[in-house]
Amino acid sequence: MSSGKDEVRLIKKIMNNNLTYKKAGKADIDTIVQLRIEFLYCIHKVIDDAELTLIKQEMISYLNEALDSGECVFYIAECDGVPAGSGCYALRKRPGGIGNPKGLEAYVMSMYTKDEFRRLGIATDILNLLEAEARNNDIPIMELHATEVGEKVYLKSGYALSQAPNYKKRI
Repeated sequence: MSSGKDEVRLIKKIMNNNLTYKKAGKADIDTIVQLRIEFLYCIHKVIDDAELTLIKQEMISYLNEALDSGECVFYIAECDGVPAGSGCYALRKRPGGIGNPKGLEAYVMSMYTKDEFRRLGIATDILNLLEAEARNNDIPIMELHATEVGEKVYLKSGYALSQAPNYKKRI
């Protein structure tokens, strides 16, 4: 008789064999928006209907331009054709500096895996794909803000807490 751990390992192996990853294009905008909204609900629990409508409209408008220009790079994970997770980076352009003369940074965001697909390595795989994409585009720095759930993934992938405090003001 197999143990519960053996069954979990077998399920993970089967699911991993059915996982596929793709770089998203305009045809994937509806899926991206759906996953992003699910992510926002996980973080904020409640979103006002009017704000949700505006978020969707603005995301569609942004993605229609940013996916083509390379300003935003999105990857989607699917298991047997069902969206399982996603992640992206948004390109930031700043004046160049030491260690980053072109001033390019990739801000990682929308890292989300649906509950039923967690612990399969999806976030790590997507992060690796985003890093490879950034390297191919000569982007030397990746930055992100981590949720408590995602922090382990980033630490394991070599990300370190920044020494410089970030300040923010809503205006």
